[in-house]
Amino acid sequence: MEIKIKNSSISIEELPIQNYGNVSIIPLKSQGSNDVDILSLKKGLELGLVVVKECEHSTVNTVMVTNNAVTPLILVDGDEITGAKQNRIVNSTILIPPKTTMPVSVSCTEHGRWHFKGRGSNNHFSSSRYFANSDTRRAKSANLYEHKDCQAVVWDSISSVESRTGFRSHTAALNDSYENVMKNQEESLEHFKLLEGQTGLIAIVDGEIRGVELFANHRMYKDYHDKIIRSYIIDSINTENIENNLSDKEINDIIDNISDSKFREDETKGLGESFKFANDYGTGSALVYDGEVIHMPYFKNPEGYDEYDSTLDIVCSYSEDFSEEEMSENQPNPEDLKQIEERFHKLIFHRAPFAKKYENFELPKITEDLIGVNNNWFPVPGMYGGFRYILEIKDEEYELHTDSWCRVAEGSGQSHKITKDSCELTAEGFV
Repeated sequence: MEIKIKNSSISIEELPIQNYGNVSIIPLKSQGSNDVDILSLKKGLELGLVVVKECEHSTVNTVMVTNNAVTPLILVDGDEITGAKQNRIVNSTILIPPKTTMPVSVSCTEHGRWHFKGRGSNNHFSSSRYFANSDTRRAKSANLYEHKDCQAVVWDSISSVESRTGFRSHTAALNDSYENVMKNQEESLEHFKLLEGQTGLIAIVDGEIRGVELFANHRMYKDYHDKIIRSYIIDSINTENIENNLSDKEINDIIDNISDSKFREDETKGLGESFKFANDYGTGSALVYDGEVIHMPYFKNPEGYDEYDSTLDIVCSYSEDFSEEEMSENQPNPEDLKQIEERFHKLIFHRAPFAKKYENFELPKITEDLIGVNNNWFPVPGMYGGFRYILEIKDEEYELHTDSWCRVAEGSGQSHKITKDSCELTAEGFV
């Protein structure tokens, strides 16, 4: 098989399939894989040649990376870094030149923390043993292809992992969700060994191809093998548990379709050329350097991704059949949101009265565009915690559901339901 990325191509062969439960991995081997010398993030940090830290004026979606090595440094799509003010993942694969410091685009994977851990202020990041889970990476990939911000879908996806595994991290940290299912991962990993010469894989979960990953050579790929496998294992837990029955033709057709994708070149601050691509099955990206494909991740479209436009059409067609008065009869009154917002602000100051002393302390706005959005997070200075909240519509009325806690006070967690008429304590004593 051959995959073409614009003017570059990579020939691959399938190695014997590996199966365990509802996960199947088809190892891939690039023919004539190039021997380009590129430093991995983990190795660079271990050798003290690489520094990753918060920006001078910290911002969620950017970190500063310094490569003091004499070889290029690769930061791989979905690779997680931990520490500093909150954990992050790399948004797109980037190749940083030798002896260079540059900003790198990232997404937060720990919604409930915005402070340094431990004593003092450790501004630096460490390498994580995990990638973003595959569902998070594919949601991010789809949004980045469409030039959309990906932070919200990353947080939503991490929340889905917690719901599916029945686990709740105090800081909504993806890293914690991985640690929670460590036993499942280790047992499954035993069945997906790294093979000689392997440079990538095709991942099948519940009988469908979820992703394809390719690297330039075996030496580069082996640094990420376990991380990639783990990213699919965690998304196979508590799902439909369907075994793989895909035919060779179905698998080959999806691989062949990559070459027929719609490609566009994106600006990159690093070395090489960066491409995003999409076809009817999924979206992906590729980093090409000196005419060689260095890294290529590709993911099946998220559920509902191709239904978005038709959903809008249905909404429009219904709106033509009813008058504005008839439609408004079954809709909550937007004015109620003002009362809910006021009650929410009172709750914040009731839980953290000391917050009133902080200058420029801007309270969260409660608007209709928050409906159904998971993991909205409002950190409160001095509280060592804050409020996670979601706006819903129940029985034609708005409801704001909040969880709040202080991380250094055991049992401080409280849940509230806020309506236009009341603020009700629904649970307490967690964290």
